[in-house]
Amino acid sequence: MSAATSSSTPVEALDPALLEHLLDTVVEAIPAGANDTDQTRATRRNAARLAVLALRPTDAFQAMLAAQAVTAHYAIMDAFRRAAQPDLAPAMAARQRTNAATLARMMHATLRTLRQHQTPAAEAQLSSPRVPAQPRASKAATPATRPLPPPLPERTEPLPRIRLWDEMTMEERRERFGYKGDPAMVNGAK
Repeated sequence: MSAATSSSTPVEALDPALLEHLLDTVVEAIPAGANDTDQTRATRRNAARLAVLALRPTDAFQAMLAAQAVTAHYAIMDAFRRAAQPDLAPAMAARQRTNAATLARMMHATLRTLRQHQTPAAEAQLSSPRVPAQPRASKAATPATRPLPPPLPERTEPLPRIRLWDEMTMEERRERFGYKGDPAMVNGAK
């Protein structure tokens, strides 16, 4: 028995039919090579299985998230592989790298969601019996940690109106935004 499926892990609680269905879906989503053999496909399926089980899903929802993350990983690697093709146009290579980066962000968001769903269950298993909560002191009994700042003084004069870009002259724009411009253009030499 491998370490990922030992009796101490909660993966055994998953329905085997669900796990097999998810693995089939992941393997179908993995880009196949032109020269794939039965052994290559079996190796790819085993790698996907190990990757899903390494994420330790404990229920159907977590197993689906794990399958999504593994599928995203394979799509990321395929996009990087395509971007590295020597005969690919630079614009297409850049697009493939952009796709890979977008997929990587999605994969990490999926993994964060998976961890959020796993954390309450793990904490419940690891926590000792709870100690009864002590009654809290009322807010009136606790002194203020710092005094409130004084209120702002009332404004007597109105705020100056900000002139819009279209309302400014070129000199006002240069003065406001600090662009001195091309001296030859400013002096009218061109």
